[in-house]
Amino acid sequence: VAEELRGSVFKETGLTCSAGVAPNRLLAKVCSDINKPNGQFVLPSDRAAIMTFISTLPIRKIGGIGKVTENILKEIFGIRTCEDMLQKSNLLFALFSRSSA
Repeated sequence: VAEELRGSVFKETGLTCSAGVAPNRLLAKVCSDINKPNGQFVLPSDRAAIMTFISTLPIRKIGGIGKVTENILKEIFGIRTCEDMLQKSNLLFALFSRSSA
């Protein structure tokens, strides 16, 4: 379907586009960046594939993490990937949860 849509866009407009296919909108958006320009990426919907994919993502791909937060997480906590964040989630929760404020 994604390939057909991309073909239709090109045929009608002469413009290329990329597509991401994933179990949810957030992951589909991230997947659409994988094979740019004019490509597509399909993330299987099984848990193992999703966890493997997410674990390799840089933390900057997480909504709300900009340059400043990225630098803090890297420099202070050594967090560079989503896997790093998952491994240090207890620490992050303790530091940044509402109950710790």
